[in-house]
Amino acid sequence: RIADAHANCLVNLTLFAVIVVVAGQLGKLEAIAALAPLVLYARIGQSLAHLSGTGTLNVLVRASFWAVQLALFVLMLLKLWA
Repeated sequence: RIADAHANCLVNLTLFAVIVVVAGQLGKLEAIAALAPLVLYARIGQSLAHLSGTGTLNVLVRASFWAVQLALFVLMLLKLWA
C-alpha cells in the first residue's frame, strides 16, 4: 500500500509543479499562495485514505480528495489567468 500511495502522489505532482513554476515566472506566486497549502492538505488526505485500505468508502474518500486537488488547480490557473 505504501508503494502504491507513493506512486499515486506523483500523479498530480507534475501538474502542481508546473503551476507553481509558471506562477513564479509570471511573478504571481502570491496569487496562488493561499491555495497551495490546501493542495497539500488534500494530498495528505488522499494518501491517508490510500493507506487505510481498498474498501468502497476508502476509494470514494480518496477520489474526493483527488477531485479537491483538481478543483484547486483550476482555481490556481484562473488566478494566474486574471
